[in-house]
Amino acid sequence: MINQNEGKSAAQQNNEHYIDPAKYMQYGCSPINESVKPPIGVAPRFIIDEQRQCDLTAAIIRYVSAGINVSPEWVAEYNEIVARIRR
Repeated sequence: MINQNEGKSAAQQNNEHYIDPAKYMQYGCSPINESVKPPIGVAPRFIIDEQRQCDLTAAIIRYVSAGINVSPEWVAEYNEIVARIRR
């Protein structure tokens, strides 16, 4: 006679709701106890804005220090980001 509890932990043997992962896999499903991670998404806007604000600040300071005209688009973008962050 085959021992049905062979290879199972004590917790698995005593849990009437335990589902053997092998039974799931025979139907092409992942075992329940495996964690499934979602795909990587997009960085949140506030993180991108904070990084861009730092990049713009550094570039503006470098240009001012070198005596070079700062691009008006950089200043406008910087002001837009600051206004968006302050909301």
